[in-house]
Amino acid sequence: MNSKIIGFTLLILSFMGGWLWMDYQSALHQPALVDKTVYIEIEKGDSLDRITDKLVDQKLAVKPFWFKVIALQEMHSKT
Repeated sequence: MNSKIIGFTLLILSFMGGWLWMDYQSALHQPALVDKTVYIEIEKGDSLDRITDKLVDQKLAVKPFWFKVIALQEMHSKT
């Protein structure tokens, strides 16, 4: 019985991990714009949350969670 529960749990976790990886890759490679120019004013002191909100307010194809993850990855890779 325990091995069935463990196996089922691992199967579910595998599917979830695969879905998260595909969603991350989509966010990483999907362009935010297609055919228009958008200007966003980023003011000194704007937080990452505020910048993300500004992008979403402009109706850009940005996944807020992944945008923040990727921004933090880029920030840490520069240091």
